Amino acid sequence: MRWVKIIGLLVSGAVVGGLLSGYVVFEYTVRFGIAWNQWASSQYDERKASDALGTVAALNQLRVGNIDGARSVLEWRLNGEIPELAGMKKAGRDSAGSTAKAITAIREYRQANPWTSGNQELDKLTSNALGGVTNDHEQAH
Repeated sequence: MRWVKIIGLLVSGAVVGGLLSGYVVFEYTVRFGIAWNQWASSQYDERKASDALGTVAALNQLRVGNIDGARSVLEWRLNGEIPELAGMKKAGRDSAGSTAKAITAIREYRQANPWTSGNQELDKLTSNALGGVTNDHEQAH
C-alpha cells in the first residue's frame, strides 16, 4: 500500500510538472512569436516607406525638370537592391527565377549605362556582388 501511494504521488507529480512545463513553453512561444511577427512587419513597413520616399524624391526631381537628379535617385535605389538580390540568389531563394531575371536585367542595364556612386569602395563592392552572382548563375547553366 505504501508503494502504491509513492508511485501515485510520483505519477501525479510528473503529470502536473509536465502540464506546467507545457504551459510555460506554450506561453513563451506565443509571446516570442508575436514579437517576431511585429519585428518582421516593422521591417517590411520601413522598407516600403523608404521605397515610397525614394519614388517621391525621383518624381519631384522629374517635375521640376531635373532629369539628372531623378536619375541619380533611381540609380542609388538600384544600387541598393543589388546586395539584397545577390544574397537572395546565393541563399537559393529564387524558386520562380525572378531574382535571376532581375540580376540579369540590372547587369545588362549597368553594362549599357555605367554609373558610379562617387565612392570607389562602394562601387567595387556593388560590382563584385553583381558580378559574383551573375558568374555563379552563368556557371550553373
